[in-house]
Amino acid sequence: MCEHNKTNGEAAEGGCSRRGFLQRSGALLGLGLCGGTLMSLLQACENELTKYPDVIAGGGKGIEIDVMAEPDLQSVGGAIQRSLGSFNGGKPVTIIRAEQERFLVLSAVCTHQGCTVAPPGTPGGSMVCPCHGAEFSPADGAVLKGPAEQNLKVFPSSYDAAAGILTLNSAGGGGPEIPLAEATLLLSDYPQLQAVGGALKVAIPPYNDGRKVIIIRRAADQFLAVTSVCSHNQCEINLPAAPAANMVCPCHGAEYSSSDGSWQDSPQTASDLQVFATSYSAENDSLTISFPVSA
Repeated sequence: MCEHNKTNGEAAEGGCSRRGFLQRSGALLGLGLCGGTLMSLLQACENELTKYPDVIAGGGKGIEIDVMAEPDLQSVGGAIQRSLGSFNGGKPVTIIRAEQERFLVLSAVCTHQGCTVAPPGTPGGSMVCPCHGAEFSPADGAVLKGPAEQNLKVFPSSYDAAAGILTLNSAGGGGPEIPLAEATLLLSDYPQLQAVGGALKVAIPPYNDGRKVIIIRRAADQFLAVTSVCSHNQCEINLPAAPAANMVCPCHGAEYSSSDGSWQDSPQTASDLQVFATSYSAENDSLTISFPVSA
């Protein structure tokens, strides 16, 4: 693990705003859902990411999804993308309704350099990584186009058609595990993060391809760490200009939630920002960020 010197940044208070799902003509990304129950999927978010706690299912940790509460999973070929608590190491997964009673659950982490792969924009369409253009099959997560060389990880799942419940199991599954590297920041070196709502941009080389990371203190012990690289055209996005405001890309106007990094309805269609898992130590007043490392 490594420590880094302080970097100047701007302050913003992180609220729990959330965007609507993307329209059918765009990518269907929905990263980092907030609190509530499964039946309140489309209601306003709470401040804590507690929507999908881990549950014991089939002998391993799993997640139950109420398919009837997901409009985009009602027809074959429909897809959603979610972050489900600690499932998949806190990284998003893509869920595709492959058949009427069969679902495909894939890690959305690109096997090239760990970016978030967009779900199919249309039923049967390939899944494209916005960082370097790798494409994957919506049928099985297989690589269709490089530079990625390994398929997306597949998670086992079971569907109870009578109850309309899809259970995701984190045990087993094909595809590679993405190795992670950790960087630890002593928050005493970052005055911008001392108060809830504080935010800054900081480079933590060599991670995130050397590009800056945006860190927002969402609560006393909760932080959001996302790439500052806009998923539309790779420009560097700005910190929130006001408390609870979106992060905006100055190049073409794409906007992202300061709560979870999800793309908001804005002039440019884009994918959600890549989110990095975080762990806060109150004892050391330090923040550890986990970054995917390409092989």
